[in-house]
Amino acid sequence: MVNITYYDLEIEGFEGVVFSSNTAKTRYTLNFKGIPYHTEWVTFKSLKEIIPKVVPYEGRPTVPVIVSDGKGIRESWDIANYLEETFPDKPSVFNGNPGVHKFFEVYCYKNITVNIYKLVVLDIQERSGDKEWHRQDREKMIGMSLEKFAGHPDDHKPALKEALTPIHAVLQKYPFVTGEKAGYSDIVLAGAFVTLNVVRPDLFHSHLLDLFGDDVLSNWWKRTEFFRQ
Repeated sequence: MVNITYYDLEIEGFEGVVFSSNTAKTRYTLNFKGIPYHTEWVTFKSLKEIIPKVVPYEGRPTVPVIVSDGKGIRESWDIANYLEETFPDKPSVFNGNPGVHKFFEVYCYKNITVNIYKLVVLDIQERSGDKEWHRQDREKMIGMSLEKFAGHPDDHKPALKEALTPIHAVLQKYPFVTGEKAGYSDIVLAGAFVTLNVVRPDLFHSHLLDLFGDDVLSNWWKRTEFFRQ
């Protein structure tokens, strides 16, 4: 039996709660496939010391990371591929079409995840546990102050609605983004959504679920509970 340790990120006030879109993709993939695992929680401060000891790194250490029978694997996409190859008897998240799911992951990150991040970045900054490092790291990454990047929450509703429009159209006809059965694209989108649901629940309906004035996204969100537990 393969033993898996999964490293996830927590912030102040949400200890032991999944909030990161990146780590959620790995947790949800493990849940979807029904693979047992043990969670090790890290913070923005502790991951800088812990993760380089778990898996070799060049540059800034990040999560998710899993250790499977002593082998460290990082990056959610690489982890998903590893789990598909290592557990072929478990339900597939790719269903034979990894390229389609990779396309969706890139689309979701550029058009949905980034705009959701703008809604939560200042709250994450306050809860980071290492405010000076977190601000410097994130402002270097995005190329501007966190405040300018965040703007006003309503600034980002049009972009989110536009990005979600084709997804909403699919979900009007099918129960999942990937059609009749859930797949990795649903995992990716749910990972993006959970960040707002946890960090800014006051915006979750107004800026995501209720953007189209119907219950299409809300019903999809409920249907993904089986891998979000």
